[in-house]
Amino acid sequence: MYLGKLVEVAPAGELYQRPAHPYTQALLASVPVPDPRVKQLEEGGLKGELPSPTADIRGCRFCSRCPHVMPQCQQQEPPMQEIAPRHFAACWLFKA
Repeated sequence: MYLGKLVEVAPAGELYQRPAHPYTQALLASVPVPDPRVKQLEEGGLKGELPSPTADIRGCRFCSRCPHVMPQCQQQEPPMQEIAPRHFAACWLFKA
């Protein structure tokens, strides 16, 4: 969920193995590894401006922080669509 909207829904195993939405990917990449011998990625994290949760957002709520932003993202909110069996994402990367 990003700014009050679901961006991806899938069974837990599917979501962890194959995150599709860029926000889900960023969330999972930010999870610390509880092993001091494993070096964490230094440059991770989301870039861009976090929109106000009370603002009237046009287009995709994640577009100001998405590394894959396209013009359509800024104009139209993507619909939630099935991208694999029982795996749904709201992202223009997965046009029906």
